[in-house]
Amino acid sequence: MSKRREPPGGDHFDNRDNTHHGPTHTGSGDQTNFFLAVPRWWIYGLSSVVAAAAITVAILFRSGPGTGVPVAKGSTSPKGSTSSQHAAEDLETQASWCCKFATVLASTGFYWPGTSATLTTALAPTGTALDPATLMPAGLGLIEILLQTSGTEPIMVEPPKAIVRTRSPNLRDGVVAILPRGGQGGGAAAQFEADVDDTAPVTRPVGSANAQGANYQYVSANSPEVMTLFVADTHYDCSFDVQLTWLEQGVTHTALLTNGGRHFRMVGSEGLLWYAGDPRLGAPLARVAGKPFSYYAQAK
Repeated sequence: MSKRREPPGGDHFDNRDNTHHGPTHTGSGDQTNFFLAVPRWWIYGLSSVVAAAAITVAILFRSGPGTGVPVAKGSTSPKGSTSSQHAAEDLETQASWCCKFATVLASTGFYWPGTSATLTTALAPTGTALDPATLMPAGLGLIEILLQTSGTEPIMVEPPKAIVRTRSPNLRDGVVAILPRGGQGGGAAAQFEADVDDTAPVTRPVGSANAQGANYQYVSANSPEVMTLFVADTHYDCSFDVQLTWLEQGVTHTALLTNGGRHFRMVGSEGLLWYAGDPRLGAPLARVAGKPFSYYAQAK
C-alpha cells in the first residue's frame, strides 16, 4: 500500500544561483536547494528519458497477467464481434424450412423417393397425413428467418445470403411434388430469392431483376421481423448455410445460420418428373411439363 501524501506545508526552498527554479513550497521541512547552473538541454533530455520510461512501465503493467491484452480490431469481443456468438447476445435469430411465423402464398417443390401415386396416398387425409415440411425441398425451397433483438439498440439487418457448401450431381430417382404452401403463420414477411446453381448466389427481392432494390430490415426490441428466402435449384444436389449481416451501433456483424446444426440441403428439378396438385385437399398429383419449373413453382 502506498503512503498517503501530506498536504503542502510552509516549507521553504532557497533557489539562489539556480537557472532552473522548481516549486517554492513542497516536500517536508526546511530545505536549501543550491543547484549548480546546468545547460537547459541536459535538463530537457533527462525529462524526456524519465517520461519515456514512465510510459513503458505503464504499458507493461496494463498488459501484464490479470489485466488482459487489448483486443485487436476484428477479433472476437463483446462489442464489435464478427462471430455468430454475438448473435446470441443481441440478435436472436433462427432459420428453418418454412413456415411457422410467416404467411406465404406460394408453391414450392418437394422431393419424394417413390412414385407420385405413393406420395398422393401418403399426403391424403385418409393416408398417413404426411407433412410436406418433413420432405427435402426440390427445385424451389423456402427458408424462414425470424429476427428479434434482446438489446435496447435497434438493429439493421441486410437481406440473407446463401453460402454454398457442397454441390454434386442431381438425384435421378424419385419425383418432385409441387405443392401450395398456403398461410402457415400470421405475419407478413420480407421476401427474397437466390439461386444456388450459382457458385456465389446473389440475393434479390422477389420479383426484382437485380439486387439494387434489396431492403434492410429494421429490428427493435418491440418489433420482431420475419424474412423469407426462396432458394432455386435446377442442376444440383446442394447444401448451403444462410449468412446474416447486420449493423448495430455503427458496427457490422455477421453470423451463419444452419438448419438445426446441419447444412440446408435441397435437390434440383432437372432430370426428375414433376407433379402438381394438393392431395391434402383431395386433388391428386398430376404430371406437369412443357414449361420451366418456375412456371409451376413460384414465389409470390
